[in-house]
Amino acid sequence: MIDSYRFGKIVIDGNPYTKDVIILGKEVFHPWWRKEGHRVFPEDLDWAIEHGAKAFVFGTGFYGMVKIPDETIKFLKEKGFHFRSMKTGLAVKEFNKMEEGERENTAFCLHLTC
Repeated sequence: MIDSYRFGKIVIDGNPYTKDVIILGKEVFHPWWRKEGHRVFPEDLDWAIEHGAKAFVFGTGFYGMVKIPDETIKFLKEKGFHFRSMKTGLAVKEFNKMEEGERENTAFCLHLTC
């Protein structure tokens, strides 16, 4: 469960994080660094894919500054991944609404700042 989120900080199951994260099932990949800070490229998703992600929810930041480039969208579609992107606050609400089993194979890739 995500206990709280505010600009620059997220608390997951009582553990605080101040760098971007990927949550997949019960695992938290931290820090989640990208090739370019505010753009998500296919190689930025390697950890999640290697750990069984079948779908992605991108939290694009407090203000929505992270972009999903066309090449990443094409990659995700070609590989058959379902995906959505939204501001991180909305992604956190989505995460907490889902049952644990539903989010088991969904990677929540969350940018915590801008």
